[in-house]
Amino acid sequence: MKRIKLSLFISFIVSLTYMACNDTELGPLVNDGIAPAPVTNVTFKAMPGGVELKYDLPADKDLLYVKAEYSIGEGRTLEEKSSKYVDTLVVAGFSEIKEYEVKLYAVDEGENVSEPTVIKVTPDAAPVNTIMEDLEFFADFGGVTVKWENPTEAEVAIIISAVDSLGEMKDMETFYSNKLVDKFTLRGQKNVPNEFSVRVRDKWENFSAVSTQELTPLLETKLDKGLFQFHKLLYDCQPDRWGQAVENMWNDIISNNNYSATDFPDKDPYCHMPNHFTIDLGDRYQLNRWRMNPLTNGAANPNLIELWGIDTDDIEAANTTVINTDENWEENMIEHGWIKLSHSDFRNNDPAVFHQERAKVRDIDVDDAPNKPAVRYVRVRVMETWAKHPYIWHMTELTFWGAPAAE
Repeated sequence: MKRIKLSLFISFIVSLTYMACNDTELGPLVNDGIAPAPVTNVTFKAMPGGVELKYDLPADKDLLYVKAEYSIGEGRTLEEKSSKYVDTLVVAGFSEIKEYEVKLYAVDEGENVSEPTVIKVTPDAAPVNTIMEDLEFFADFGGVTVKWENPTEAEVAIIISAVDSLGEMKDMETFYSNKLVDKFTLRGQKNVPNEFSVRVRDKWENFSAVSTQELTPLLETKLDKGLFQFHKLLYDCQPDRWGQAVENMWNDIISNNNYSATDFPDKDPYCHMPNHFTIDLGDRYQLNRWRMNPLTNGAANPNLIELWGIDTDDIEAANTTVINTDENWEENMIEHGWIKLSHSDFRNNDPAVFHQERAKVRDIDVDDAPNKPAVRYVRVRVMETWAKHPYIWHMTELTFWGAPAAE
């Protein structure tokens, strides 16, 4: 009986202790209750959409950090902090070139806060506005292409809108980027006049002005693969290793069991990298993009590849007169009337993404497509694979889009 009473008593004491602990607010381990002196001699250097503040730190031994509080407009107040080991702090998110007020506070280990030091600052133009100044968008195949430069490599969103079937302007797609130079294309638009608009947004929800145009997207069709024919020219490599037909690349069967691959040099002397093959499209098209479907488990998927095209009635006469590995191959192609439609480099040696990258479906735009001439023949040139094999590559499907050439 005594043991039972003792156990109940211990449980009661433990419960009280637990409740007492939970009712206690955790705070700084060291708190002298004295606020530190404020920062002094504050200056600023303007930056795109922000400023860098420089100041003298107070001499308080328990100083922990400096914080800045500021408003960027529309009721949005931000806070930034900087360690006691540095004497600078960057505040950003301003959308206009005008005067803003920033309050700086010194904070100690007890979270005691100094009196504010107030400074008026004026930032340089925000990235959303400088990007918008030089941004351009224009009608493209199947939609509208937007191109821009981002000198500060800021994280931005490019929003493109269009008038929908109800006659209302609606956001169609948002593209995120922090690249120095970038572009994207809104696709799936009809070949009829429509109103399109573009604006830029940053991570602080600042927006640029809106630019609007009436544009007519160019007609885009998927090429009929039933018209394609492999046209082997001198110095072409024939990708039919292991009995896999060349035509597997355009039979609309996307599978690791349905592909085309190049062979060993003893079987085909023209398969040394870089190698190429030629396709007769069956008609004349102004191409605007193409797709390469790799094998999902293939180290021999191409990662450096080009597409060339030509419109000719005599493809034999238009063939190159130098072997595929010749250093003058490109010059010889141009001399024979071929046009480089695209050059794509997917190489990435980061082991964290290597396996995902090599299995990606690649959608490739033709460079400056609206201004490229129509072609009847294309030549695919594989220059390197993920495995860096000297002659073997494989792929499961090729698809092309464009518009039939005007008569």
